[in-house]
Amino acid sequence: MNEYLNYTINFQNTGTDTAFNVTIYDTLDADLDLNTLEILGSSDPLHVQMGMNGETQFIFSNILLPDSNIDEPGSHGFVNYRIRGLASLPDPTPITNTAHIVFDLNDPIVTNTSLNTLTNLQYLLPH
Repeated sequence: MNEYLNYTINFQNTGTDTAFNVTIYDTLDADLDLNTLEILGSSDPLHVQMGMNGETQFIFSNILLPDSNIDEPGSHGFVNYRIRGLASLPDPTPITNTAHIVFDLNDPIVTNTSLNTLTNLQYLLPH
């Protein structure tokens, strides 16, 4: 229950031109402790803005991310962060996360929704 959850949001410019700005909109689950958010790494310098209700923006300004047709290896980016659940959560507590990635002025690209369950229970996996 008191372990960090680690998240990595990957993105790739598969458009037809260089992306100048990439913003990831990620509303963090209400059961997460926003004060424990810690950026562990990113492909490029970024700025983080967080609202009172967990609305978080990871902003890559002037990233100059080439499109995959011009430079496939260079067309990738990411942000990696960790965060803890609130101390008073019932056991078990499901935590979901979905991000929206915006390249310049294009429509958002919605990621798959992840599901993690915070629990003190230990499960034995079959061999």
